[in-house]
Amino acid sequence: MKAGLVDGVVAHVKDADVLKALRAAKRKIGGSSDSVIAIKNEADQIYRYAVINGLQQEIYLAERMEPLGLVDETIQGGRKPRGIWAVYGRGRDLSLAGVLAELERKQR
Repeated sequence: MKAGLVDGVVAHVKDADVLKALRAAKRKIGGSSDSVIAIKNEADQIYRYAVINGLQQEIYLAERMEPLGLVDETIQGGRKPRGIWAVYGRGRDLSLAGVLAELERKQR
């Protein structure tokens, strides 16, 4: 698996655990095409990226990220930056106030 940091962006407090989860998500025989995922820090900035392969690897990773407080925000209808399959962050505030705040910040 390929993984890297975004220059100039502060890492997540639990980055060591994020790296453990990424390293443990082994590529399985018969995987599909590669997908790029992004991981956000506490300031809601993408600080790390990784290339994963196949649904099995993605499911394994999602199961390890959730206990760290990181969920795939694209499943919640979050913005998917061009070329990114999934964005792991603290999750979106889907209350009316949260959605209106996203609209105000032009994130929706």
